[in-house]
Amino acid sequence: MAKGGSKNTSDSSTPGDRPVVPPTDLYATSDIRFVTLEVGKLTAKVDRLIEDVGKHTGKVSDLERAVDRVKTAGWAFSIIIGVVGVVLWALFGENIKHNTRSVVAPPPAPAFSAPPPPTANDLKR
Repeated sequence: MAKGGSKNTSDSSTPGDRPVVPPTDLYATSDIRFVTLEVGKLTAKVDRLIEDVGKHTGKVSDLERAVDRVKTAGWAFSIIIGVVGVVLWALFGENIKHNTRSVVAPPPAPAFSAPPPPTANDLKR
């Protein structure tokens, strides 16, 4: 016996024996004109999209500048308020401490003192 076995020649068929099926089109208008029209439409849409992005880029950069100015003004205002507070505290700190102590915890009122008891001379009158 031969290694690999024998080949069966009755299973093979010739190309003429198989049925011929024509290829089907994916689209009814699958020719180069359809593709060219669709590419033209997409090109116009991409061009418009590029213009819109260009318009929005200016608006976004203006918004970024405005936000940056507000943040800078906020930082500057905070620093100025801090410096003014330190200067005022250095100048008037002791007065402020004294006044706040007197408002928060006023000094105690003098205790009521009873009049001295009458003396013998006062009783004779």
